[in-house]
Amino acid sequence: LKKSRNKSEFAKRSKEILANITQLRQFLLKNRKEYIGLTKSSETPNLTDGDRDQIDIDAGNYMRNCRTAINSLQSELNSSNSASLNQSLDNKRAVIDILNNYLA
Repeated sequence: LKKSRNKSEFAKRSKEILANITQLRQFLLKNRKEYIGLTKSSETPNLTDGDRDQIDIDAGNYMRNCRTAINSLQSELNSSNSASLNQSLDNKRAVIDILNNYLA
């Protein structure tokens, strides 16, 4: 029962991290044209330098928070009970690698 709960917790936290990275990615893609100044429409004005700086700061903070969550997950996996099945540990390591690559 404990292994099942830990696996569920790992899966839950992994999905949360994935959702957060996806949300950041979607925000950046949505605002990409305005960020680099490719819009000519008066309905969608270009961002000011201050707006861009704020996006940079917020995105950097968000990425650091995601990286911290991934590192925490990795640390917990490294310190987990070594009696766990190797395949399960390998799968969890693969999930962490995928999250790291997605964030990069």
